[in-house]
Amino acid sequence: MLRKHAYLMLYIVLIYMPTVVFCSESFADGVVESGDARIVQQSLGRDFGVLVGDRIEHHYIIEVPEAFSLSPASLPSKGDLNYWLKIVGINYHELAMLNDHKRYQLDIVFQTFYAPLDVRVLYTPTMSISFYKGDDEINITLPKWPFSMSPLKESSAAGGEARSFMKPDLVVKAINTEALKLQVYGLLLAIFLLVVVWLVLTGRLLKSASSPFYQAARQIKALQGKHDVADVEQAINLVHQAFNVQAGYAVFSHQIDGFLASFPEFSSNKEQITSFYTLSTEVLYGQQQATSEHLQQLIQLCHTMARTEKLALKK
Repeated sequence: MLRKHAYLMLYIVLIYMPTVVFCSESFADGVVESGDARIVQQSLGRDFGVLVGDRIEHHYIIEVPEAFSLSPASLPSKGDLNYWLKIVGINYHELAMLNDHKRYQLDIVFQTFYAPLDVRVLYTPTMSISFYKGDDEINITLPKWPFSMSPLKESSAAGGEARSFMKPDLVVKAINTEALKLQVYGLLLAIFLLVVVWLVLTGRLLKSASSPFYQAARQIKALQGKHDVADVEQAINLVHQAFNVQAGYAVFSHQIDGFLASFPEFSSNKEQITSFYTLSTEVLYGQQQATSEHLQQLIQLCHTMARTEKLALKK
């Protein structure tokens, strides 16, 4: 009797052991096979909480015998699969050989436009991919893939309650910026005052008004309004005084080069300065008759000197 039971147990083991081993290996490897082609790896992404307009990306690595090549014509084309699902991207490329088998990476991107009223389970369709070696063909089927979609907004209250089941939007509150404006205005005023103080301390703000040549030009212009030729000598003396104040000593005609060496910014005006000293000598000590045009010439010289001095300060 015991021997009979032993034979029965041995028979069961011999019959069912290959099936058990085969199933264990298949689930462990996670391999989907179809003939000589098989999916050795797949990444299907999140299968829950998909919303309308979301993209679903599927990535497969498919292994086939070395002699077989993927048929691009067997791949699904971009476009609508049905009224709520479409393929927006599909791509493949060949990977490195492994154990006399060729591997392909296949990437498919779906986009769903289904707007469910409640949570629904939907499926991507099965798709058959072909590989050819001459007249020989092997196929592999990409299985359908279930995923759940959620509505963007509930269509009715849970439990049939009549009251509103969604919280109202937050009330927009205006931010009082008056205090901030006062701080900004105060800061701008402080910066402005600091800049003014700096310009005054460095002599840049009032330098053109305090320039001896600018003051001489104003005084000569007042003389010019009188239309008195006798005032030309006074105007010449005012210009001399401006040169003396600028240099800090009495500048004579033979000291023009020394004056320009001390104030090189006036070097470009050397010709006008020399003409002034020549005019001064001829009018004050020579026989040249002063005219009203000389007053305008002196005013132009003073303006040129004051302008040159101002440009030199900016540099």
